[in-house]
Amino acid sequence: MAIEVTQNLYDTGLAALVHKLISPFGGNLEIWTEDPWIEHSFTKERTPIDHLTRRGLKILRWQRHVTRLYNEEQREWDPVPPEEQVYRPERTYVIFLSKEEIKGFIFERPICLSPAEQINLLRAALGPKHHIHLITCGKHSIVADKTRRDGFEMELGSLQVRDHMFLTEARDLEDAADRIYNLSADLGAYFYTPFIYPSSNAGK
Repeated sequence: MAIEVTQNLYDTGLAALVHKLISPFGGNLEIWTEDPWIEHSFTKERTPIDHLTRRGLKILRWQRHVTRLYNEEQREWDPVPPEEQVYRPERTYVIFLSKEEIKGFIFERPICLSPAEQINLLRAALGPKHHIHLITCGKHSIVADKTRRDGFEMELGSLQVRDHMFLTEARDLEDAADRIYNLSADLGAYFYTPFIYPSSNAGK
């Protein structure tokens, strides 16, 4: 499993912490430069990744190293010859919000698009059949009155219901790196689950 991050996420220092966790297990992390676009799952329209990063989105995604494909007749995984092995993007993406960005929302002095706007932009580029995780960093260490904090937390809560996304609240960058490491392990485990993919798209 490989991880790709946008340059602006790499610059936060989070990527270095994630790489430190995954590298002992053969994991790899790179800045997202190859195939710098997102392809919509239905229309196949490609959105350049810099179209999203210019709007402030800091994005992470996984690439699966396909070494086996599911054999529907034998109901087992068959090895793929080395010369035919490829990397395929997973249908799971992360948007990262820094402590400074969250502070801007709580005190109504935003320095980037709102969480809802960021999720809508990424969802429009991906299509519906993808999982989006929003990782917030350092929210609980921000000193603010209860009204301001509650308003922001209610907005995040409503996003989970309305936009079918997953919210992860990290204490700091180290905690955020741990959460991404755990997500990587979960996604990697799917490789050995024969029925994780629809039969018409086995191995994709």
